[in-house]
Amino acid sequence: MDKKYLIILLLVSLGVYVNTLANGFIWDDDDLILEDRYVRDIKYAGYLFTPKYWKQNFVAREGRYRPLRALTFIVEWNLWEKNPIGYHLTNMILNLAAVLSVYFLAQNLFADGLKSFFSALIFAVHPVHTESVCWIKNRTDILMAIFFVLGTAWFITSVSRRQRNEIASVAEFIPPMSGLPRNDILVGVMFVLALLSKEAAITMPVVMMSYLLLVEKENFISSVKNLWLYFALSAVFFVFLIVFLRTSQIKSPIYIKANILALAQYLRLLILPYDLNAERGLVTGVDLLGPIFFAAVIYLVSRKKLYREIWALGWIF
Repeated sequence: MDKKYLIILLLVSLGVYVNTLANGFIWDDDDLILEDRYVRDIKYAGYLFTPKYWKQNFVAREGRYRPLRALTFIVEWNLWEKNPIGYHLTNMILNLAAVLSVYFLAQNLFADGLKSFFSALIFAVHPVHTESVCWIKNRTDILMAIFFVLGTAWFITSVSRRQRNEIASVAEFIPPMSGLPRNDILVGVMFVLALLSKEAAITMPVVMMSYLLLVEKENFISSVKNLWLYFALSAVFFVFLIVFLRTSQIKSPIYIKANILALAQYLRLLILPYDLNAERGLVTGVDLLGPIFFAAVIYLVSRKKLYREIWALGWIF
């Protein structure tokens, strides 16, 4: 890693959000931090991992399971109590870690320092991340991003080194388990931590499989065999959410349609990040520019057979 790139990323990542240190608690922060007695004492750390807490004591929507965020609140409460500056500082540091994770992933993917630097720089300054960094409780997005991106980056390294019959240096300190390569254990740890950060991490095996299919040109059966454990973990976690946490019925087609329309709006925000608001408005015709733009870019890149770039663009979805 080029030190000058890392220094620039550090300064930029912290600099663009330094003004948040003057902010206070807003909206859900009051309930999740100030009013929740279970995030004040380390003795409740284990309880935060139980379904009972998330169904009976968690104040937000049902179906949420994000114990890692709750653990960070315990640490911060014992350091800062009701002083919001410490919580915002944590979000800034976590966001820096996410930016450096993106740099690490891009470096593993492209082996190009300049391309990796600009990928991470765009991630660092993009306005669409404002809500996740400025709103304390939304650090779940940052936590998941760190572990999701690091796990995928390590997976790419693992695939590359496995092809060369090498072992990653960090993995040498991990003893073999159940016949699994030590590199896979590191990826698995990142996957579990991502799941404990936010439920959306359940898609990580699909992302890894798409890399094997698109970039490494593995066949479908071989890819499934290589990733069976991660898909099994996803299935177990999904069942856990449905059986132990969710109490309502399956979402209606109208709700599913709303999510599809919201995706179009999020894609538009990536290229035209205006009208940013924590409460998303109605999807308009302008939002259709997002899917159209990215479809056109993927088409043009695919014609040049730049499969790594296509896979990187696919992360957006």
